Amino acid sequence: MHGKWTPEEDIFIVALRLGTRLNWKEIEAEFNKRFNHAKSKDLESRYNKGLKPGRRVAPDKRRISDIIDDYRHYKVDYEDPKERDIVRKALLVLSEFPDQRLWHSEIELLVLNAFLSGLVVSTAWCAARTG
Repeated sequence: MHGKWTPEEDIFIVALRLGTRLNWKEIEAEFNKRFNHAKSKDLESRYNKGLKPGRRVAPDKRRISDIIDDYRHYKVDYEDPKERDIVRKALLVLSEFPDQRLWHSEIELLVLNAFLSGLVVSTAWCAARTG
């Protein structure tokens, strides 16, 4: 049994579950490199019972998973600093798993396409293209 879960652990679990091809055993291995030990069944249970994104969730009832899931599907540009921070942290987690990623942020895709086209990319170039 893991004990009390932190928001950082929740973001890590949700980011890997929704954003990578990793299975629960692989998520367990990555989780245990960074946080207090948890078994794959603990992680899966935490996700299924408390973190799985909902459908048609009221704005005041949204959880970490709902915020990440909406970003994943709709690339929502959140105005709320807490929501922006959750997405930022999830994208940082996902940046560690480039070969396992299922989706990328708009800025990552712009930089990747520019790189593949041989362009030199600057922060100003990215900002001009993403608003």
